Amino acid sequence: MRGVVLSVHQAELADQFHAAGLLKQAVAMYQDSLNRFADAYCIHARLAVQLSDMGLHQQAEEHYRRAYELMPDQFGRMESYCFGCERAFDGEQAQGIAEKVFTELAQKTPNKPQVHYLLGYLREEEGRYPEALTNYREAVRLDSDYLNAWVKIENISSHVFQSAPERDAVVFNLLRLDPLGRHTHPSFEDVSDLAALCTTLRPPPKNARPNPKAFTRCRPARHKLKSRPRKPANRTGTWKWNTVLGRKTWKKKITPGKAIGQNGFVRAAQSYLAARPQTLRTNESSAVKIRLWTTGNAAHENREAFKTQLKAAVRE
Repeated sequence: MRGVVLSVHQAELADQFHAAGLLKQAVAMYQDSLNRFADAYCIHARLAVQLSDMGLHQQAEEHYRRAYELMPDQFGRMESYCFGCERAFDGEQAQGIAEKVFTELAQKTPNKPQVHYLLGYLREEEGRYPEALTNYREAVRLDSDYLNAWVKIENISSHVFQSAPERDAVVFNLLRLDPLGRHTHPSFEDVSDLAALCTTLRPPPKNARPNPKAFTRCRPARHKLKSRPRKPANRTGTWKWNTVLGRKTWKKKITPGKAIGQNGFVRAAQSYLAARPQTLRTNESSAVKIRLWTTGNAAHENREAFKTQLKAAVRE
C-alpha cells in the first residue's frame, strides 16, 4: 500500500513538472511511478497522453492499451477522473485503441457493466450518441445501481430522443440512489408522472424509520460536538462544502412541491392561469388545484393555511 501511495504522489508531482513545461522530466517521473505501481490505469493514461503530445506514438500506444485494459476493474459506480486523465480518449490513435480493447473485453466479459459503460463513454466522445445510449442502458441493465451510467443517460437526452417513461425512469433511479443530491442533480423539467415523483420524494412514515435504540451509541468527544455545525431548526437537508465560499453551507432537501414546481408542464399551466385570472371557469378547478399545490407547497410554511386555500379553490 505504501508503494501505491508513493506512486500516486510522484505522478501528481509529475503533473506539476509537465504544467511547467519540463516534459522530459515529467515523462521520466511517470515511468518511475509505474515501477512502484504498474497497474495504475491513471498513470498509464497520463503517460500515454504526454508521449503522444511529444510525437512518440509507438510508445504511447503501449500505455494507452494497458490503461484501457485496467479501466474496467478500477472503475466503480461513481468514478471520477483524476487530473491528467481527462484526455484519455482524445485523438484518433487513442479512440482506435480503445475501440479495439473495449470490443474485445465486451466479448470476453459480456456481463461486466463497466465494459459497456466505457464503450458508451467512448461512443459519446466520438459523437455517436445513439450507440452510446445503447451501451449505457446495457450497463444499467446489468447493474441497476450504476449511478454514473444513469447520469450519462440523463445527459445524453439532449442528443438522443427518449420516451417519457424512459426519462422518468432515469430521474427516479437518480433519486433512489442519491436522495440527498450530494452527487447528482436530476432535472424535473420533463417528468411526466408527477404522482410518482411526489411518492419518490415524500419522506417515509415515522414508523418505517429504523429505531435508533437498535443501534450502538457512539459518544463523540465534547470538543467535537461543539465544533459540529448545527442543523437549522425545522429544516430538512444536508451540509455541503461550498467551494466558492470556502465553508459548509446548508442545502435544503428538495420537496415534492418544489420538484413539481420545476416541471415544464406545470410552469406552462401556471403561466396560462396567470394570464387569465379573471376568466377562470368552474371546470378549470383542477388547474387551480395544480397552481395552488405547486405554489403552496413551495411558498407556504404553514400547512394549515395552504389547506384552507386549497379547499376554497375547490368550492369555487
